[in-house]
Amino acid sequence: MKRTKRTFQLILLILVVSACSQTNLTPIPKNQSLIASLNIYDQTITFIENDTQEIVTWDIPHPFKNGLFISDDQLLLLNKEADESYLYELSTGKSTKWNLGTGIETALVSNNMVYFANQDEKKVQMVNKHGDLVKEVSLEYTPYFLFEQKDYLYVSYLDHPSITVLSKKDIELIDSFQAIKGASGGLVQNNELWLGGHGTGEHIQEEVYVYDLSQRQQLAKIPAPIMPVDFAVYQDSIYVLSHGSNTLREFELSTYKEIRSLDVGANPFSMVLSDHFLYISSYDANEVNVIDLLTFEQVKTIPVGDGPLHLLNREGEN
Repeated sequence: MKRTKRTFQLILLILVVSACSQTNLTPIPKNQSLIASLNIYDQTITFIENDTQEIVTWDIPHPFKNGLFISDDQLLLLNKEADESYLYELSTGKSTKWNLGTGIETALVSNNMVYFANQDEKKVQMVNKHGDLVKEVSLEYTPYFLFEQKDYLYVSYLDHPSITVLSKKDIELIDSFQAIKGASGGLVQNNELWLGGHGTGEHIQEEVYVYDLSQRQQLAKIPAPIMPVDFAVYQDSIYVLSHGSNTLREFELSTYKEIRSLDVGANPFSMVLSDHFLYISSYDANEVNVIDLLTFEQVKTIPVGDGPLHLLNREGEN
């Protein structure tokens, strides 16, 4: 009888622990267009519905540092220090593990493949949407960010002033060209690569560098102090976010001339475009600021979780 009682107590304990470890995440309908704010201090995700600005918050039961949508209904959360990444299905709130290993901080989705910059192994890895490794290539330096254009991937480095060009299909080495070291943000537009960053060592970056991707050489160096880290394009303008000076700048794409600037947020790190609105993360204020690009004015401030570092945009299904 004692053995039966102990067995029952053990089963009950397992059930209680299991129930406590489960996280009930509010399902996100597939047809909703939304902005996701990845808040790294309290490990939450704030989902902001584009039209109504209604908010749903997910409490994530594991650390994460970055993330990306790999489909309309799948959000992959990354943590450079952990062996596992977690793929969440928004419509159910359920997650599965991807065993990608440590060292992965940035990634890019293209042509039904996910490309990872693995800093620990100095590799670019191509993974299918089931989380299986398809191919990888070893690099001489530590990869930082990935950019794409048509059939090519462009790799920036933490520790070397160059960009490596890889074929997107099989991640074979195509070419390399001289560029800034430690480029931590950028955008490909009109066959040009715009690069920004924080700087390296004692050097604080104050400019945006523009490269011709056909000739693979520098075209321009544009003042955008301090620490230009994110970019967006709307109509004939490119918008540059400098988090060191809390400034959003608008440049004419064809001439590189600055048109106007705006003070935004407190330590802004990330921005995404939805229609003619820019959503900008205000890292120190725990807010997302909404800028109307037609008037170039802030029209809304949305409270989010603690430490909004990255913003992601998902266009809802029709």
